[in-house]
Amino acid sequence: MPRAAGRIDTVNIDDTSGNVCPVHTTLIGAEVLIVEHLCNLDQLPD
Repeated sequence: MPRAAGRIDTVNIDDTSGNVCPVHTTLIGAEVLIVEHLCNLDQLPD
């Protein structure tokens, strides 16, 4: 079970020009759930 959740309103939390994901690695290593690439949330039912 994650200890916390992180969310960010951008394409990616890491720089996408390389093959490494230091922010993902650090957050997942700290048991932080990363929520990204969400859209049309206003269309979800209440």
